[in-house]
Amino acid sequence: GSVDDGKSTLLGRLLAETGSIPEDQLEAARYTRRPGSTIPLGEVDYSLVTDGLEAEREQGITIDVAYRHLILPSRRRAILADAPGHEQYTRNMAVAASTADVAILLIDSMRGAKRQTHRHLTVCGLMGVQHVVLAVNKLDGVGYDKGIYEELVAEVSDTARRMEIRSVIPVPVSALVGDNVLGHSPNTPWYHGPTLLDALDAAEIDEDDSGEVRLPVQTIIRGKEFRGYGGLVAQGAVRAGQRVTVAQSGQQATITALHWLDGTKPSEREQAIPGESVTIELDKDIDIARADLLVTGEAPQLADRFASDIVWMSDQQLAHGRSYTLRCGPLEVPATVTNVRHRLDVTNGNTMAARLLEINDVGRVEIATSRPVILEPYTESRETGGFILVDRLSGETLAAGLTRFALRRATNVVPHHFEVDRQARQALNGHAAKVL
Repeated sequence: GSVDDGKSTLLGRLLAETGSIPEDQLEAARYTRRPGSTIPLGEVDYSLVTDGLEAEREQGITIDVAYRHLILPSRRRAILADAPGHEQYTRNMAVAASTADVAILLIDSMRGAKRQTHRHLTVCGLMGVQHVVLAVNKLDGVGYDKGIYEELVAEVSDTARRMEIRSVIPVPVSALVGDNVLGHSPNTPWYHGPTLLDALDAAEIDEDDSGEVRLPVQTIIRGKEFRGYGGLVAQGAVRAGQRVTVAQSGQQATITALHWLDGTKPSEREQAIPGESVTIELDKDIDIARADLLVTGEAPQLADRFASDIVWMSDQQLAHGRSYTLRCGPLEVPATVTNVRHRLDVTNGNTMAARLLEINDVGRVEIATSRPVILEPYTESRETGGFILVDRLSGETLAAGLTRFALRRATNVVPHHFEVDRQARQALNGHAAKVL
């Protein structure tokens, strides 16, 4: 959400009332105050629970992403990422969204939805967040007006529909008072939906490990009579006996054993699921290097041109024809932005012609890599479709990118056989064919 919508206060209350933070942190929040705070000493200032940087406490804003663990009523564990609301920290918010399954979007009911509210929702949609809990906050400041609540929900739902976000659950809350955060409030008798905590717990996260395997190789592990290939499973379930293909070269081999970092014996576990690090042994030695992609089924196609959406994060403008370093997991390759197709208006969803992208702009670009690589559509795989662009000299991260599709210009040049031959063309043009 936008600045001062109450994000830190809401998450602080959520953590405190579910017993997810230590008692000494709560005590510190009782007797520490920001400059200008109106909360009396002795009461918990929930916004201090997640704002840990000294600069955050001095300025009264969130600057960097803070991660806290939350135990849900179903005993599932959630990791909360408290992201900043200022426009200049959109890149920090994008980092939090890139690993999120669910987003809590806050709106200040006294000030309404702002441009930054729509920007954050747009970034969530681009980053593949499919579930949004829409928390309309500070309802105590507008007398718990149902009309204002419904108006804000309708406005934001339009943006969510445009960004193809699967589900939006609106909840009227007051983070300061605690209305509808953990329990239903008598101040909103017109609301019969779930509380904020229930809405989070109800989110159904897709943890499908039945698809095709994607295992980017991070390291080659060698030992005495041992050669293994280690990496983080990006998709599918990896099992012994599977036939895998090196996507870059087409070579095939069969997995003979799996090894885990915790020393688990291959006989004790049958498979490695997405998000787990594993080392595999193969039945034969084939040429595999770091950043190669091991897959089952049909291998994705190599390409050196891609259409991508990017969130530009740097003070320096995106420059046409300038070479950057593209990183996607262990993959690292020089890349050039060859074209800026358009810039996205985050408020209304319109696309506008643009030749440059400024800091915090979202746009569609075309990228050329120095060699053919595999970048799959981000909608199919975050791990093999998301990337960053890095300055080759300073190492600064300049943009977060999301692959939409490959531009298969290198693969659609094929021989054609025509009935009109060279002699016929020479007769038609009146001269022989030459190449200068």
